[in-house]
Amino acid sequence: MSTRRKYTVWFGIAGFAIGVLLLVYAQYFTSHYERIAPDGLIAFFLILCPPSIGTMALDGASKTQMLVGHFFICLENAVLYGLIGLGIGSKIERHRRLSSLLQPR
Repeated sequence: MSTRRKYTVWFGIAGFAIGVLLLVYAQYFTSHYERIAPDGLIAFFLILCPPSIGTMALDGASKTQMLVGHFFICLENAVLYGLIGLGIGSKIERHRRLSSLLQPR
C-alpha cells in the first residue's frame, strides 16, 4: 500500500472515531441537564469535527433519525480527515521520491 493511501485511510479512521467520540460526549451533556458543559466545548467540537454543526438539525429527531444523522456527520468528518491525510501522504511520498533521486549512486 502506498504512503499516500495509508495516510488517507488512517486519517479517515481517526476522523470517524473523533466524530463518534465527540457526538457521544455531546449526547451525554444534552441528556444530563444538571451538568454544565465547559465554556469552550462548542468551539472544541467545531474545530475537531466541523460537520457537528449539523446536529442542530437533529434537535427534534427520533432516535433512529438521530443515529442516521450522527452516522453521516461522522462520515463527513472521516472524509475531511481523509483529505488532510491524502495531502500529508502526498507530501511525504513526494519528499521520499525526491530524496531518493538526489542521493548519489
